Amino acid sequence: MESVIRDKLVKQMMNDDLFCDPQHGFVPGRSCMTQLLIILECWTDLLGGGDPMDFIYLDFRKAFEET
Repeated sequence: MESVIRDKLVKQMMNDDLFCDPQHGFVPGRSCMTQLLIILECWTDLLGGGDPMDFIYLDFRKAFEET
């Protein structure tokens, strides 16, 4: 039942263009890998330009694993 509801919600949100561009979770064709590639490119640009940066990166994958 959860997957049916999720699929309906995601479809509706995609149809109404409710996902922002940086959103990668639940978006077809996007994944953790695509998100990492994009953020690494941003960090590389900042470092290359000499801009200061601070960031915190969290991975909640383990929090949702079933035991």
